[in-house]
Amino acid sequence: MEGDMKGVSMGMKVENDVQTTCLQQIKLCFLDHARLNKIKLLEAMKVFFDRSNRSRPVEQNMIGAVVRRCILCQQFDMVLKHRPVCN
Repeated sequence: MEGDMKGVSMGMKVENDVQTTCLQQIKLCFLDHARLNKIKLLEAMKVFFDRSNRSRPVEQNMIGAVVRRCILCQQFDMVLKHRPVCN
């Protein structure tokens, strides 16, 4: 860019052409940077939503409460049962 500006000051280049070229270079740099940040943001969101979609621990759910429908038949509700504590 500096060489282009020097060319303008010496009368070898046209100011509008140099401005257009510089703006295109800056735009490409900005878009590349934005694309990289978008990828990083999407990766972070994927980790967050994968963690939040996991089932909650049993302590947070009430015993006997319906958790979800049966994955195979979609007819019966799946409920939590209390397991005996073994030492």
